[in-house]
Amino acid sequence: MSFKYFIPKPKIESRPWQGYWSKKDIQKEVCFCEKDELWKIIKKFVRLDDKIIEAGCGLGRWVIFLSKKGYNILGVDNFKGAIERAKQFDNLLRLKIADVRKLPFKNEEFDVYLSFGVVEHFEKGPIDALKEAKRVLKKGGVIILETPHDNFLRRVKRLVGLLLRIRKRKKPMPKLQFYEYRFKTNELKKFLQDLNFKILAAYSKDLLLNNESIGLWSDFLFLRLKNNQPFKLNCFGMLVKKVLAPFKFLFSGCTVVVAKKI
Repeated sequence: MSFKYFIPKPKIESRPWQGYWSKKDIQKEVCFCEKDELWKIIKKFVRLDDKIIEAGCGLGRWVIFLSKKGYNILGVDNFKGAIERAKQFDNLLRLKIADVRKLPFKNEEFDVYLSFGVVEHFEKGPIDALKEAKRVLKKGGVIILETPHDNFLRRVKRLVGLLLRIRKRKKPMPKLQFYEYRFKTNELKKFLQDLNFKILAAYSKDLLLNNESIGLWSDFLFLRLKNNQPFKLNCFGMLVKKVLAPFKFLFSGCTVVVAKKI
């Protein structure tokens, strides 16, 4: 069963993603791509002459990064503010405002569909977005799909937290709102297989550098380096990552599935 992750509801209502994207530095976001394991996966499955769409591109970091590498890529996102900031950064980028569940493109227009941290944010589930991905992909086209990973350590942490709450006096819960699903790799694969995609590969994905981890940093505060830099681990965190490295599925922050439309 897919795990639903909730966050406290903000006291002041704001447009979805407005606060998130306004705090991001585009140049730093682009530099982040080089050390993201997604880059290695993209190089393996995507050709320079492929026609690529990134659905849910946000500030366009992958559109910027891959364009500079010579790839033929177009990005779409439904948040106008993010697209406008990306165009201010580079007005030559091919960007469009659109909902990934209703793309303004004809059938079988693209060779590659990229979706990184997008489909998990639909509370009704990812199927509508994935059906649209299938529609715009050519036969034989490839989808590279990344979502947060409901890894083993996250499941253990939830169980321990539940047991501790049962033993303690219940405190009033803050108002919460849905944020994302966290999928197991097999759940993500099944979504695609049910739409008649052929699975090509699956990866437990984290960050390449020894002193960084999405999963360990996000889930265990005592492993963080105390400098407020995202994903930076302290010495103990680096040791934990080194020990667990052969078993990345235990702690990886994301899961990635690559599949082909048949």
